[in-house]
Amino acid sequence: MPKGELARADAHNESEGHGALATIEAGFAVFAVGISMTSEMGAAMKAHVEVVQAPLAAWDATGAR
Repeated sequence: MPKGELARADAHNESEGHGALATIEAGFAVFAVGISMTSEMGAAMKAHVEVVQAPLAAWDATGAR
C-alpha cells in the first residue's frame, strides 16, 4: 500500500506545477539519473543500471525492460 507524500492525493500535491502525476500507486519507486561525459562512462552506467534493475524485476509493475 502506498504511503507518504507520493500517496497523498489532496490539494497540496494535485495543484498545477507538480508534474504529470500527483500520486504514484505503488509501494515503492526507483528513479536514477546518470550523465556521461564519455562513451566509456555511458557504458559503465548502463551496466550498473542492469545490476540495480535485475534484482527488482520480480516487482516491475510496467512490464517494461
